[in-house]
Amino acid sequence: MGPRIDCRRMSDEITGKKELASSDAARGASARTALTREPRWELNAKALQTRQLILDQARTLFLERGYAGTRIEHITTACGLSRGAFYAYFASKLEVFEALGTSTYKSQLAVIARLGELPKPCVLSDVRAWVTEYFEFMAEHGAFMLSSVQGGPQDPKG
Repeated sequence: MGPRIDCRRMSDEITGKKELASSDAARGASARTALTREPRWELNAKALQTRQLILDQARTLFLERGYAGTRIEHITTACGLSRGAFYAYFASKLEVFEALGTSTYKSQLAVIARLGELPKPCVLSDVRAWVTEYFEFMAEHGAFMLSSVQGGPQDPKG
């Protein structure tokens, strides 16, 4: 495991966490409501790499342990990051899960859209290329899709 990075002081400044926390309290937001926060400026290459590391490790842990069985500490340990560093990028475990779900959904829509873009009439090589792309999508996202249905966050409203 590499050195731990403590970003607590920078976290609030980078993400506007204090502003979100106070506005959440004013609106009465529940823990179930995840806010997708955008940093005040673009993340540099290292920050984007760290954010992606968190997403990749969380995806693996959600598959291995399920959503409920994965704690933020598991994610930070797998990444070699502090809790403060985690919170510099995400407000909660739910926000991480929703980011993964959004990415999967957008990828799925793109693959499906390309099916509609096949020439009409199409030839066998066109269909094979699309099927190959679809299976690549499923290899990357299929297990997450299945596990999220089986054991993702529970909606308290039913």
